[in-house]
Amino acid sequence: YLGIQVGKRLEMEEAQKTLDRQIERGRRHDPDFTQVDPLAKGTPRDLIWGKSYFVFEELERLHGPGVLAKYFRIKRRIVASGTPRYTMSDCVNVWSEAVGKDLLPWFRSLAFDVARKE
Repeated sequence: YLGIQVGKRLEMEEAQKTLDRQIERGRRHDPDFTQVDPLAKGTPRDLIWGKSYFVFEELERLHGPGVLAKYFRIKRRIVASGTPRYTMSDCVNVWSEAVGKDLLPWFRSLAFDVARKE
């Protein structure tokens, strides 16, 4: 995804086409991205990649440009270096902190099986 974003900034026409193509391939398996947990065993690769790209695009659309950088700044601050296991729930909790809003319901609406971390 980051490579695609670099390509877009460099005005490489293929970058946007690649992004659009992968999201479309994911939608073949889950048209509105609300039915299939991309982390479930046996999930098609096109769905995993397409849904991931869709999520990143939506987070930027909903929370502004630079939200991915904000996520990584918050992650470095609140997740201990060398943490042995970083789950999707951990990830969503960091995203929530980064945007200042509980994103668990939104991720659940996209079929991610995530929970609040205490």
